[in-house]
Amino acid sequence: MSDADVADVYVNFDALLKAYEHFVRKLPKEAMGFLLGDRYTYRGKEWIEVTDYVPVEAEASETRVTPLEGALVKVGKLLQRKKLLIVGWAHSHPGYGCFLSNIDVETQRRYFPYDYQVALVVDPYSMEYDIFVLRGDTYVRPYFKEVIKKG
Repeated sequence: MSDADVADVYVNFDALLKAYEHFVRKLPKEAMGFLLGDRYTYRGKEWIEVTDYVPVEAEASETRVTPLEGALVKVGKLLQRKKLLIVGWAHSHPGYGCFLSNIDVETQRRYFPYDYQVALVVDPYSMEYDIFVLRGDTYVRPYFKEVIKKG
């Protein structure tokens, strides 16, 4: 494997499916959750693996979602038990496509400040999704791959 073959983000298909199913259940409202996984380095290149998705209790409308107070505390116990990191967050844009709104960029900047933390956006109506990271004042799409784990 060459360095160029190493993606910035690997997303376990089961985690992606778990997020999608959560978002469909919450339609027509938006929903959100945390992406769990770990960080790695290969020949000096850092990358993350998203291995799980955990729904977050939130107050939501068709255009906005805000986690309820204490939502992170509930996830904390799961993180300790599974020995995982919060590698980002996921939320839905039902019928609006995949992008980061100004509010999403601020959420990423404020609550997911590390370079390795990503934002997954899913439009459950069109079944589209995309992953974003912040670089300075803008967001970019990292090179990512879906993976299916056997066993």
